[in-house]
Amino acid sequence: MSGEESSLVRPAHESGYSDICVHEDGQYLVSCGKDGDVIVWQGVEDDDPTHINISESTHAVAVKGTKLLVANEENFVYEYKFPEMELDGIFCRFTSPATHIAFSDSAAFVAVGSSDFTIKLVTVEDRSHKILSGHQAPILSVAYDPQEDYLASASCDGSVKVWRTTDKTCLATLDVLEKCNDFEAAQSLCRLKWQPKSGKVLAVPVQKEVRLYARTSWNLLYTLTDDQIQQCLSVVVWSQSGDYILSTGIDGCIYVWNVDSKSCVVRSKHEKGHSICCATLHPTENQLLFTDVKGNIGSMEGLFPGPGKKSSAFFVEESEEKDDSLFGDDDYDLIGAAEIGDNDGGISPIEAVIDDDDDSNENAISLSRIKAELAPDIDFDDDDKTSLDLKNLERSIHESAPVVSYTGPKITEQQPPFQPGSTPTHLSHRFMVWNAVGIVRNYEDDDSLIDVEFHDTSTHHSIHLTNNMNYITADLSHDAILLASEINEDSPSTLMCYHFNSWDNNKEWIITMPDKEEIQAICIGDGWVCAATNRRTLRIFTLGGLQYNILSTPGPVVCLSGHGDQLAVYYHHGLGVEGDQCMNMLLLHVLHRPYSVTIPVALSAESKLKWASFSVQGTPVTADTSGVVRLLNRSINQSWTPVANTRVHCKSKADHYWIVGLNETPQQLRAIYCKGSTFPVTLPRPVVNVLPFQLSLCDMSSEKTSLEESLCKSCVFTQHIQHQKSTRQSYDENLLESSRKDQLEAVMKLFALACKSGRDFKAAELCELFLDGHSITLAIKYASRLKNMALAQKLNEIARKKAEEVVSEEEDEIVEEESHVQPSLDDSYNHTSTEWSPRRDRAGLLKCTPHHAPVPTHTHTSLSKRSEHSDDKRQNNAVVDDGHVSDDIDMITEDTEIAPRPMFPLSGQKSNPFKVSTKGTLSGNNAPSLRGSSVFDTLKRTVKEKEKKQLMPPEIKPKKLNVKKRSKTQATLLGGRVDTETGTTKKSRKSENDQSNTGFRLWFAENRLILEEANSDIPADELSNYGLEQWSAMSSTEKQEWCDKAKAEETENSPLTGKLVEKKRKRNPSTDVHSAKTSATSKKVKAQEISQTTNRVLDSFRFGNN
Repeated sequence: MSGEESSLVRPAHESGYSDICVHEDGQYLVSCGKDGDVIVWQGVEDDDPTHINISESTHAVAVKGTKLLVANEENFVYEYKFPEMELDGIFCRFTSPATHIAFSDSAAFVAVGSSDFTIKLVTVEDRSHKILSGHQAPILSVAYDPQEDYLASASCDGSVKVWRTTDKTCLATLDVLEKCNDFEAAQSLCRLKWQPKSGKVLAVPVQKEVRLYARTSWNLLYTLTDDQIQQCLSVVVWSQSGDYILSTGIDGCIYVWNVDSKSCVVRSKHEKGHSICCATLHPTENQLLFTDVKGNIGSMEGLFPGPGKKSSAFFVEESEEKDDSLFGDDDYDLIGAAEIGDNDGGISPIEAVIDDDDDSNENAISLSRIKAELAPDIDFDDDDKTSLDLKNLERSIHESAPVVSYTGPKITEQQPPFQPGSTPTHLSHRFMVWNAVGIVRNYEDDDSLIDVEFHDTSTHHSIHLTNNMNYITADLSHDAILLASEINEDSPSTLMCYHFNSWDNNKEWIITMPDKEEIQAICIGDGWVCAATNRRTLRIFTLGGLQYNILSTPGPVVCLSGHGDQLAVYYHHGLGVEGDQCMNMLLLHVLHRPYSVTIPVALSAESKLKWASFSVQGTPVTADTSGVVRLLNRSINQSWTPVANTRVHCKSKADHYWIVGLNETPQQLRAIYCKGSTFPVTLPRPVVNVLPFQLSLCDMSSEKTSLEESLCKSCVFTQHIQHQKSTRQSYDENLLESSRKDQLEAVMKLFALACKSGRDFKAAELCELFLDGHSITLAIKYASRLKNMALAQKLNEIARKKAEEVVSEEEDEIVEEESHVQPSLDDSYNHTSTEWSPRRDRAGLLKCTPHHAPVPTHTHTSLSKRSEHSDDKRQNNAVVDDGHVSDDIDMITEDTEIAPRPMFPLSGQKSNPFKVSTKGTLSGNNAPSLRGSSVFDTLKRTVKEKEKKQLMPPEIKPKKLNVKKRSKTQATLLGGRVDTETGTTKKSRKSENDQSNTGFRLWFAENRLILEEANSDIPADELSNYGLEQWSAMSSTEKQEWCDKAKAEETENSPLTGKLVEKKRKRNPSTDVHSAKTSATSKKVKAQEISQTTNRVLDSFRFGNN
């Protein structure tokens, strides 16, 4: 050991194999050992390092940037956040313990060798894997090429292999090591290394020498050895400059070679003589860090030349005697004279030869001439006899040159394709797909097998397939299984469909992709399958194997999902910046109702798409790596609504939820809890958890926000029903009614809460946004019970405005319909032309004019129908001012009787809502209000028993019994009725309906064939309902014409026609005069009522009186 070297060794772990690594900034050292501890040191001299127990034993450690990887005896490689040392999950796993971990220089990739003979190349960002298989024994070491093109590995099978990282190809195999069957029994660890920065040379310790192999050719360049090496070399370390190589032996000896001279310049030894397990070089200091088999950690300084030092100063144990044979006697005399010089100031022999001033002598060495020839543009001083500092000159030129650097946003690498619901392909036991139909597993043991299991066993029994074609991607539906394989050197990419619900015997078909075209994503729908390839091609097939269509995708495909006739294609729309992905979703209808729309995909910041599928009801849904689940909101311009965040349900940062399905009604998110990992294992079978939906609203702890969330959920998770209804698909009417009831209940509770808080504007805003004219009646009654007359007046104006809008929309729809109706029918049908007649295009095809059904006049079913025992129920309800919203809603919905359709004045003149009508009311609870009257005319006085203690007792009036009087008429033969007192005939309402029905029957009978042809998709039993809709859309004039026509045909066939005409009562002129006088009087009385002032109305208003 030379005098400039210093050494320090201190205990750290238990005896056995240990590993060490250093952070790139040189501030931290990390070591691990047999005791299962990971120790973080701030230098070897640190007396208080951080100890973290990982498991019973640790085998390898590596650190780079903010990530620390540790391998233990449980076959896992854990990832920690550094230097916080917080567990960030399982980085990868093997079937045997990992033996060595190596980061690439860019920290984007990690190579991990294992005792199960495999090497995994892991992408740090998404933890995707590539498996390198070829070694026949445990892996000893791995090393990444600085250019990240190659990977070198050493194994106990005695071979050193070089791999191409892009396609996992083995480029070279070097059988140079001693064979063994276990990692711990290996004589040498063979920790090989690439030359820094360039990677032109690969250094491999072999026996008592270090062999250097050339890049690309993998030929042996030369070997480095020394006569004093007694034991096998185990570890190789390059200096940062790449000029020196250090190697340690199993006997604790350390050797340093100069690569250029190929000579050993340093010989040193462990101060205790222990075998060195691992060694690395400090990135900022001239220091070697190592661990030995006794668990010690140590450092040695001064092994490599530092700045300003010459390599000759580091020759250790080398003879200082001069070799006279190198120089002749004359040369030695000349050198000696030059060294001694002339004490009297004479010229030495060298100065006589090198004469700077003698340019005339051709044999003389002139420094000025050399300067002028080599650097003519540089002005040298003639008196300057100093040597040219080329390094300073180069530095000055470099600093003076302009430096151009890119300061814009960094481009994010695009996410590779994946199959939703599948686990990584490198696993030997993995899920190929897990969806709402079933599970497809792949087992890679002696034979590759595929097991298919259905959630509903009535769909099909379990299926077992042999994976002879190496299928890696799968999708499953109620009708078929779809499998796809990647392209190999021996076979192209193939697509296989197993149609197990086919009625014929041939249930399987296979198709091969064109040359160099590889399937990247697949999906299956109702009657079709689809495959996306690396050539940006979308190939659509039928279940029978027919090549139905071929499309080009706008960008690289990320994944596919299908449901029914819908196909969702997720693809890259561009390059993302600052860690974001730029994706779009192309939503297609494959077989029926051709339709497509492009929707940008919403993702969290610096996240990737983790899962994409459809809900059970057919709505697209996505989940990203941040745990946010989003549902497509078709009602708001095809936008995305975040409905859940799985991260809030995780117990640890290293835990994740793996989503398998989503249901909108009931609101359920099905996911598998993965402890310490991002995906589940196949055995034991994972348990599916049901997570609740929670919209990320503000102030979730308040009652107001809880009600607002219920309202938003009722709107979001029922929009698929409106979509099905608008596209004329089948939907559940009961579900629609239930959702409307929930929405109305949430609105009314929010309305009551706003009224109690004095937020009248917010209360009116709720009614204007979410309630129709019928439901606003409830709000008006509640506001009047709270004696909030200003709010009640405002709600009355809103109700009147909504009623006017409904009438205006109906008129516009009728005008628009009539403007598009063609008045002619097909000449092949001899029928009369009408406005509803379907029009034909130029090709003669029949087209049906869309019909808009009139707005129904009935109120909400759940609010209008009440129990017969509502009086008993009201006794148990709270009063209005008890402070609880739900009791107030019970009072509103149970203590009031709602008219089917309150008539609000549609004229510009405003009516007083608080005026008590002086006109007589119609009998019955459901009688509508008269035109010009207020909605409060129909309110009935209903007070609970608890209200009697706080409010004045109302005036109780006895109820009138509805006694049915005996009819004074007698029914006639043809539906009329004869008055028994006057003898006149009265036509019943039933006869009028029969006449209308007769007109419809006649019209429907003549146009039935046209309706069937124009609407072939409507079943025969529903055609009459569609005919009724078309009949309702007709004008009253046309209806009357058909009724008259039917009446004329009926009259011609009736024998009593003449008698009915004679018995027809003529109109009395005096009756018309009396009716006109009565109408004028009524208008006068109404005008007097409206002319009352507001103060008089408020003074005369009594709450609750009819």
